[in-house]
Amino acid sequence: MRQALPFLVLCLWATGCAAEPDPHPLRAIPALDLPRYGGHWFELANFPNRFQKKCVGDTTADYSLAAIGEPRRNYLWILSRTPSVDPARYQALLARLREQGYDTARLRTTAQMPER
Repeated sequence: MRQALPFLVLCLWATGCAAEPDPHPLRAIPALDLPRYGGHWFELANFPNRFQKKCVGDTTADYSLAAIGEPRRNYLWILSRTPSVDPARYQALLARLREQGYDTARLRTTAQMPER
């Protein structure tokens, strides 16, 4: 084991050095206005997962539609202030997410409760 350890460390170091830069860098919002971001949101879609860990990655200027993800692109949520959004706005958001390297085909639509 002692002889294998330096080799393992060298392999891990070489792997890290050989990593290519991300061709689709994430564009996080420059600043999050917490009072405007707070409040009630509807989850419109997400990547299937077993937990909820969110980092704000794309939100509209009026804080009505947001995409929440993380750098490895394993998790993604689309949130809205309303149970549905204009299809053109939703498709524009999906296009921006694809430009940033997200596989939007993995998104699963979240069923909304009927309004009373």
